[in-house]
Amino acid sequence: MTDLEILDVFNDIIAPQDASIADPANRPVEIPKGRPQIECRKSIRNGQREAMC
Repeated sequence: MTDLEILDVFNDIIAPQDASIADPANRPVEIPKGRPQIECRKSIRNGQREAMC
């Protein structure tokens, strides 16, 4: 690959990343101190647990 081809590939990756960052729906959310960072739900499918917390 030539330098120009490498830069084109790199720029093709950077443009969608910039668009994603600009989207307000993709903003990180700070979890308040003392609150769990994830919400865990236990469910049973076909007699086995899907998740354990």
